[in-house]
Amino acid sequence: MADRTSIDIEGTRTVIARLKELGLSFEQAAATMKDAASRYDGCWGNDEFGEAFAKAYVDNSAKTLEYIATLANNLGLTGDAVTKAVDLLVKTDENNAART
Repeated sequence: MADRTSIDIEGTRTVIARLKELGLSFEQAAATMKDAASRYDGCWGNDEFGEAFAKAYVDNSAKTLEYIATLANNLGLTGDAVTKAVDLLVKTDENNAART
């Protein structure tokens, strides 16, 4: 069994930065989709076919926008949590090295 644990700190920070970038991309996509959905809301009309479309579309559209916004937020929160974990690991390693 190995008696050493290691982590590529810079590589991990690069992945964290990419994760946060993805979160921002999802935020922008959600905003674009929400804007488009609001501009075209109701364009399907009130006839039988329009009402059938709305019945299938409206709830799913709202849920999709909500899920994308949640995903964007969660990617950012995950990046923040991993950053804190890496910072703590680095600090612990520095403290341990100072004791020897």
